[in-house]
Amino acid sequence: MTARCVLVINGGQVVDETIERLKERLGAEVLIEHQARSGMQRAAEVLPDLILLDTSLSDQDGCRLCDQILETPELKRTPMVLIVSNREPPDLEKIKKSPLVVLVQAPISSIELVTICERVLGNPEKPSRHHQPAKTSEVDTINADPNEAGSRKVKFAMRGYLDMVSTGEVLQLLKHKAHSGLLRITAGSNRLDVFINKGDIAFARSHSKDAEFLLGRFLVEAGALQPEDLDNVLSQETDNQLLIGERLVQRGHITRRQLNQAIRNQTEALIYESLRWQEGEFLFFVTSQMPREVKEVALGLSVDKVLMEGFQRVYEWSMIEDEIKNLDTVLTPAPEIQNVRDQIEALSPPERSILALVDGYRSVREIIRISRRSSFDVCSTLFRLLSYNIIVKRPPLEMLP
Repeated sequence: MTARCVLVINGGQVVDETIERLKERLGAEVLIEHQARSGMQRAAEVLPDLILLDTSLSDQDGCRLCDQILETPELKRTPMVLIVSNREPPDLEKIKKSPLVVLVQAPISSIELVTICERVLGNPEKPSRHHQPAKTSEVDTINADPNEAGSRKVKFAMRGYLDMVSTGEVLQLLKHKAHSGLLRITAGSNRLDVFINKGDIAFARSHSKDAEFLLGRFLVEAGALQPEDLDNVLSQETDNQLLIGERLVQRGHITRRQLNQAIRNQTEALIYESLRWQEGEFLFFVTSQMPREVKEVALGLSVDKVLMEGFQRVYEWSMIEDEIKNLDTVLTPAPEIQNVRDQIEALSPPERSILALVDGYRSVREIIRISRRSSFDVCSTLFRLLSYNIIVKRPPLEMLP
């Protein structure tokens, strides 16, 4: 994908620091012109995704140049950030009426200016204008599922970084404002779409193929479906337009109520997991139109309740990770296991099923996979078994006698 192109027409207000931040934070190709005439020529040649224009130009009033750009057919849909000075009294009425022009008052810090440019550029996944001219105020991204027919226009509203604003804080803001739309969270190769309806969580879906977060696991864990039935349905050729949950309902393997409960559990688990992401970014797109599967389920989960449970899990994860630092750790029954018979008899059936998988050869990762339970549930159980001295960590093979 071609990098975004930002044309800076600079009369003095835009400093080198801003240019470097544009390159670093937006990954943009930044072109620089210092006069109106050359700036106009370059804009017509390259069709930039954004024009950052300082009105204090030497050869022409910057506001007149802005009017020229708005009147040029091939540039009339190009968004602009216009820096105006307190000293100049230009007629800005026409410019103010344009939805593609954002006015900022000088002086302005480079951080503020780059943040404004980020907001105007919008969806980073959208192709550059070198491929497809488009308004930056509208993106075609809510239809993330290729199986969903048609497309819906949505408006880009907000973008930020998880190391500055956490997932929990974003969800609380959307709840407080009672917004509706799509919250997209990315961290490395992970991507999560959370659909918000009037401040409540309506649905969430992951674009990861991690088996832990696939719908089938939640159905098996709840006892609504046998593992072999799930494997049988997945292995059969079928119409790809039909989602796995719908296929299971149609074939009588599960009820609609069981499907909806599994989707609720899946959505909660995905959000709990995203609360642990400390690096990445989020984007929010405003829309009242939702994909079909979101409308059908319409979970209406309370943000406050989900976050309360999620933050508790994050805290427990921190303790678990202090003890089990690596999912490749191998655990083994304790040598003196006969001394903890009372603790073993007090275990619940799910805890006993996890204990049965601890054999001195399987890693924590393998136990999670075989059990078809969540990594949190399995690691929580293993953490307790370690605390009770029922199991211990096996030393590396080269250290064994």
